Amino acid sequence: DKVGLSVQAYEQALHIRTEILGHSNLLVAKLYEELAYATYVHEYSKGNFHKAQEHAEMAIEIMRKIIPVNHLMVASSQRVLALVLEEIAIDILDNKEKSSQMLARAEQLHLSAVKLTTKAFGEKNVQSAKHYGNLGRLYQTMERFSEAEVMHLKAINIKETLLGRDDYEVALSIGHLASLYNYDLDEFNKAEELYLRSIEISLRLFGHSYSGLEYD
Repeated sequence: DKVGLSVQAYEQALHIRTEILGHSNLLVAKLYEELAYATYVHEYSKGNFHKAQEHAEMAIEIMRKIIPVNHLMVASSQRVLALVLEEIAIDILDNKEKSSQMLARAEQLHLSAVKLTTKAFGEKNVQSAKHYGNLGRLYQTMERFSEAEVMHLKAINIKETLLGRDDYEVALSIGHLASLYNYDLDEFNKAEELYLRSIEISLRLFGHSYSGLEYD
């Protein structure tokens, strides 16, 4: 739960790797991706996602110079960039044209990531489940609620099958589905049941001081 320290560590590591390996290197690209995600999480409460976008764009740009665009390694960076673009789009919803463009690009990135991951590992895979869950959140933002529900349920089913019912990843997906039921579908009893289950898992794993509890 110390995301600020995580960002600092990634920045230091990126500086060292770039000095030793140069800019056009897969290890450098991967570190840009990890820094992008850490920055995205760190800035979540503040809403300043542009630095995270720069890092994610850089990761993909470097990868495309070295490996094919359909390489599995690109999928993870696409996922991170899509998450960042969605949050930026939410912050500029008053600019409907630009927001819609960013959400459409985020969807393309998520769909590409799903295609690459399922081709490599099949659908019953934790990474595939994460991509489905991300699509669920994106479709919720795009007000495509029935599609969002399908994606969230698919993510939960895969994670429960592979990780068990009480895993942290399951709690995350349950919380996202609860949000859909609560804010968009007015199915409050379902939302309450899911929120309570997500809270129970988080308390058992991380205790009462875990920051993710405030969301649920």
